[in-house]
Amino acid sequence: MSQHEFSKKCGSSRQYISLVESGKRIPKLEFILCFANGFDMSLQDFTHLLVERVIFYEDLEKRKQREASFKYG
Repeated sequence: MSQHEFSKKCGSSRQYISLVESGKRIPKLEFILCFANGFDMSLQDFTHLLVERVIFYEDLEKRKQREASFKYG
């Protein structure tokens, strides 16, 4: 299913789906159930995946900030 089709099914935008998939947004509860069903995952597995991605992107941002401070500091 494309992001466009999935966004229509869940009542959101394609951009929102992309942000959730990339770990840059945590979906509202009503969307979490739709996303989990759409990816054929249990709610527990989907929530775990979301948390992992959020932590990854937070760590990535911290590394970028550290690298920038070494570069220009």
